[in-house]
Amino acid sequence: MLFLLIFFLLSINIMKNYYIYILKLEEKKYYIGYTNNIISMIQYHLDGKNEWTNLYKVNKLKKKIKIKDKDCVKECNKMTLKLMKKYGWINVRGSIWEKIKIEKPKELDLQILS
Repeated sequence: MLFLLIFFLLSINIMKNYYIYILKLEEKKYYIGYTNNIISMIQYHLDGKNEWTNLYKVNKLKKKIKIKDKDCVKECNKMTLKLMKKYGWINVRGSIWEKIKIEKPKELDLQILS
């Protein structure tokens, strides 16, 4: 019984909160990512360590959404595609589309976005 209690307490400390974050950048550009440490990830972008956020500097953290870690990649992809649809795919990067030069994601032509 004591072992289960110790295991439970340790697992609480190991489990971290994950966030999907949306950065508003210069020139009406956006970046979407996910992290379990929002402060260090924003600093990473402010330091220009990402190609897109080095090219277009961060203006502000537009939004952060708490999420289960197992859903991070799927939800980040979905959010990136939604913002690409809203603001134009040439103005948004994130998830698997984080490089500066990308082709238009084929998912934008499908009716899978709500």
